[in-house]
Formats: sequence, C-alpha cells, structure tokens
Amino acid sequence: MLKPGGSRTFQEYNTAVFIPYNESQLEYRSRLDLVWDCYLKSGSLKATVRCNLGKGIRRHVTASGPLPSNWQNFHRNTDNKEDLFSFLSEQVMQLVVIESKQLVVADKKQVLTVPPQKDTANLAPCNHEEADTRMMVHAADALECGHRQILIRTVDTDVVILAIALADEWSHSKKAAWATWNAFPEVTTAFLSLASTSSELPVGVLSTLERFIVLLYDHTSTSCDVNVLRKKLFSRKSRSLEHLPPTRAALEQHIKRAAYQAGHIWGQAAIAFVSLPSPCDWGWMKSGDELEPLWTTLSEVSKSCHELISCGCRKH
Repeated sequence: MLKPGGSRTFQEYNTAVFIPYNESQLEYRSRLDLVWDCYLKSGSLKATVRCNLGKGIRRHVTASGPLPSNWQNFHRNTDNKEDLFSFLSEQVMQLVVIESKQLVVADKKQVLTVPPQKDTANLAPCNHEEADTRMMVHAADALECGHRQILIRTVDTDVVILAIALADEWSHSKKAAWATWNAFPEVTTAFLSLASTSSELPVGVLSTLERFIVLLYDHTSTSCDVNVLRKKLFSRKSRSLEHLPPTRAALEQHIKRAAYQAGHIWGQAAIAFVSLPSPCDWGWMKSGDELEPLWTTLSEVSKSCHELISCGCRKH
C-alpha cells in the first residue's frame, strides 16, 4: 500500500497520493487492474498468520476521517483494510478514463470496470482470498483480451519453489535448501506432484520428501527416517530443540498444507471461482469458525512421556 506522506485525512490520501499514482500508471498503459485481498469472516486459511501479526486498533474509514498516525498498525486490522479498500475502489472509479484505456478494480467477489466491460465472467465472481492469486486471474483475463505485456506490482515475495517453503518454515537457509536439492534431484518429481490437484498425497511423495528433510538437516546421513535422525540429533547436547527436524507426523501435515497451497490454490490461480477441497483434509483443523494449522497428530510430550517431566522441588 502506498505510504500516506503528509496526508491528514483519507480524502487527502486519496487525492494527493492514491489517485495521482494510478493516473500516472494508466497514462503509459492501456489497462490498469487493482486487486485487493479478501478477508473471510470465517474459515480463513490466513487467520493464524494474521493473529500472529497482531491486531491493530479499529478505525472507521471516511473521507473526512483523520489518517492514523501509525499506518502499519492500522493495516494489522482486517476490518480497517477492508474499509480502506472499499473507499479507494469507490474513489478510483471516478477517474476519467479515455476510450482506448481501461480500469479494472476488484470489489470483494465482484469486479468494477471503467468504461463498463460487458463480459466479466473470467473475473467475477471470484472467491480467491489472497490478492496474490487473484492477480493471476486478472493477468489471464488481460492476456485473453489481447494484452501481451503484463506488469505486476506487489510488495509480497510469496514462495515460488516449494523446497524453499519447506526450508524456511524450519529455519534453514534458502542456500542450504538449494544445495540439498542439487544433491538430491529425485525430490524434483515429488515437488511437481505436490503442484497437482490430486485428492490425496501421491504415493511415494512423503517418503521422498522425508529423505530430503533428512539431508537438509544432516547431509551425511544415510537414513530415510526423519524420526531416527531427530533422535540422533537430540542425543547431541549441542543441538537445541529448535534446530531439530520435525517429527514425521508434523512433516506430513506440513506437506499436506504445502500441497494444498501449491496444487489446489496456486494451481487454480488463473480461475476466478475455484473449487477447493476441505482444508481439514489437508493439514488444518476447525477451531470454532476459524481454521488453524494441525501441527501434528501426536499427543503432547508432557502427556505421553512422563520420564521427561521433572521439577525443582527439594526432597525431604
């Protein structure tokens, strides 16, 4: 989102920052698409991530309303962003667009166009939650409409290679993941399988990725069992718990989430209204109206391994 600069109200931000920027973009382009995130009230896959980022103070967006002093904190509240996106969409639709150009603006599940576009079936209704994938819907539509050069502007650097996604979540460097991939090229087929829209994890994928994770944590290991490696590394006092590989149960759930994101969500990125299987079959679980990652199917260690429980009480 563009920074407000010296703007004092939302209307000033619109007229001094937002509108001039979009006018400058449209001046040298035949079509300009604006795409926003869509915030689901329940069943959002991003709910846990947003919760971890914190929740900013609720501020209602009106033309005369004062801009918040903390712009970043304002954007931590999804209701704030939803109001802001609606306000800016309404304002930008008032732009005077010459006949040879077109403005396309996402408006929740629908889309607004200037001048009015007769057929928007490729764009709406759209049930993508994230702008990251919805941009692909707009890019595909632009391509079908004859545009051959498409520029996408975003501040997000979403993971493109699933190996890096796996490595990042467990605090390993991208360089190490890339080196491991080069040393174990068999994993490429497994990654490609994850990018498919299968109804379940393809046969053999879990064992191949398990071997990849083993090599990621110990490139000299001959084991194919991540639990065996975890036990071996745990016995070394120099290894902290944070630097141990995940259990096989945790790894399986993470692979399911990666497959759901890569295959079912990203794999249908160019389709406006996608058909998705239940996230609860792919590494998430219901918690009231929200979805939370199912980190593992194992019970808590404090409940299953009493030998590791100790206290500092003195014996009398």
